[in-house]
Parts: sequence; C-alpha cells; structure tokens
Amino acid sequence: MKRALCRLTVVLLGFLGVSTPTLAQEDFTEINLILGSSSTLVRDGAFDYYSHNDWMASGYLAAEVEVYQGLFVQVGILMGESRSDLFGEFETSLRLREPRLAIRYGYTFLDFVRPYASIAATYAFLSTKIDLWDSHVSGDEDGWGDGELGGRLAAGCEVLLPRRVFGVDRSGFFKDFTLGVAYEIGYALTQPFELDGLQHGLDGDLSKDPPLPAGQLDLGELDRSGLFMSFELRVYF
Repeated sequence: MKRALCRLTVVLLGFLGVSTPTLAQEDFTEINLILGSSSTLVRDGAFDYYSHNDWMASGYLAAEVEVYQGLFVQVGILMGESRSDLFGEFETSLRLREPRLAIRYGYTFLDFVRPYASIAATYAFLSTKIDLWDSHVSGDEDGWGDGELGGRLAAGCEVLLPRRVFGVDRSGFFKDFTLGVAYEIGYALTQPFELDGLQHGLDGDLSKDPPLPAGQLDLGELDRSGLFMSFELRVYF
C-alpha cells in the first residue's frame, strides 16, 4: 500500500511539474482599450435635414477584456454629431449617443494578425436642435427611457505589433503591452427615431416657452440602419 502511495505521489508531482508551466503559457487574458471612428451609410430622407451627404460619422470609445482565448467582451459608447441648414436657412444639429455591449471572436495567426467577427447590442439616444430666429429654437432630446434598441454585426481584422518589440522580460500589468489597428465592416440595424412634433424653446433651452410659438415641425422618421465601416486604434495590456 505504501509503495502504491509513493508511486502515486511521484506521478502527481511529475504531472504538476509539467502542467504548471503549460498553464502559465496559456495565459490568454488581455485588456484592450479602443479609440476609433465609424461611418454609417444612412439612406433616409429625414437625415437629409441634418447632413449634406449620406454618411453619419461618429467617434467610439470602448474597453474590452478577453474572457477566453480569442473571445472578447466589450463595453463602449459611440458619439457623433451632424450639422446642416434646414430648408437652406435654419442651422440644425443632430447629436447621437449609443452605448453598446459587444462580443467578438478572433483567430490569431503569424502572432500579429487577427481576423474576427463581432456582434453588438446597442441603445441609442438622439437629440436635435434647430435655430429658427433670434433666440427661438426647436428640437427634441431623448432621456434614458427614450432610447431605441439596435444591433450590429461585423467582420474585421486587426494587426498588432509583435509583443517582442516592447521587450521579452516584462512582468506585471504591462507584460502583454502592445499596439494595434483594426478595420471592420458590417451592418447596423436600429429602430427608427420619431422626428415629428418637435418642441419649441427659448435661448437654447427646450424647457422654456418662446413668446410666440410656431407650429410643430414634422421631419418624419429617421432610420439609421445601414452599412458601416470602422477604423480603430487599440492598446493591449
């Protein structure tokens, strides 16, 4: 019995001696900070009131963590603003805020190239303001309960600088530090925004009643669904 226990102990020690460095080599956890820009092709008549072209440009800030090898969970927010002249006379602005939760999976090869696919759930808020005359304004602003649900499906590819460029004897939080860029293309699907019955306000404040309110503007529905392209700078830790 003692011999069997000794043999079992030796086998376990040998297994631990082999598996420990193996597990250390499989440390896949990465933290990624993202700064990017995105352009969505919005072929909708209501968007013509706010832009001179069909592309709606936005900036994007996000953070993500690798929960399994190649599988990332991302939390971010997209923000953008478009400006135009309503009816060629009144200055208009359309502001977008879109928090999102995304999952992406990529496959790394050559140590610095990672093609991937991603899917995201979004919740977008729009606010609009139209300068009519003097201090009289018209517009609308979404609150947290007024947002519209949506989603994004994309395919992309990121290129990373090999980590050995930054040294091989690093440890701690910066041991996996590297930089990369990514390009992706996909399709965004969102619920349309209602731009009818815009409010009137005074001195840029929609909560103030103007002395001489006009009829409510009806700019229809704005559907932001369409093809999008993104370019991103990524910092890995």
